Formats: sequence, C-alpha cells, structure tokens
Amino acid sequence: MKKHTMLAAIFAVLVLGGCAENTQESENITDIKAHGNEPFWTITTDVEAGELRYQTPMDLEGTVFAMEAESTAEGWRFAVVDEEQPMVLTTMEKECQDDMSGWVFQYTATLEKEDATEFGCANPEGVDPEEPEFVQ
Repeated sequence: MKKHTMLAAIFAVLVLGGCAENTQESENITDIKAHGNEPFWTITTDVEAGELRYQTPMDLEGTVFAMEAESTAEGWRFAVVDEEQPMVLTTMEKECQDDMSGWVFQYTATLEKEDATEFGCANPEGVDPEEPEFVQ
C-alpha cells in the first residue's frame, strides 16, 4: 500500500512540475501580428486562448485554428494543431522591413505551410511598425 501511495505522490509531483514549467514558459510568449506579401497573409495570435487567426485577401474574416506556442532562442514558434491544415509561424527578433510599404518591424516571420514557405514581418500585438526614413 505504501508503495502505491509513494508512486502516486511522485507522479503528482512530476505532473504538477510539468504544468508549472509550461505555464512559466507561456508567460514569456507575446501575442504577435505577422504579415507577408505576395501571397498576402496576416496572422494574429492569442496565446491565452491557444488560437491563431490566419487571414488572406480571399478570407478577410480569417480562419481560427488551435495552436501551441513556445519560446525559441531567437523569438517564438506558433504551430497549428490540425493535421489537415499544417502551419507553423516562427518569429525571430531581427529588424524586418516590409518589402512593399517600407515599414520597419521588430521581428522577421517565417510561415511554413504544407506546400510553401512564406516570409514576412511581425510585431508584438499593439505595437505599430516604424515609418520608413523616406516617409518621415
């Protein structure tokens, strides 16, 4: 009987310890807004809800997907949890200038989909990009 109680206690510590680690890690992840050109796409994340919204000119309202988010050494990784619509958005903290508007963002963004890899820029949600020097 004591052996089973001890195993249950060890299991509880491991499970709760794992949950605490995931919660702490998710606290370091910021919601972002990323976009790319040709093809045009926008992704906004909601880390707390575990969702991302993927929008295109053909779907302005966008489609919401369940996602998993994690910190990386350079930024964040947001992966759609849907085998039928595989999609991973990776951000790196490296200045990015939009190739059409010239606006400057804090992060580069790479969107990997089933059939393509697309590139763009991103900022934390609510942070506006900087105007390019030629506009100022």
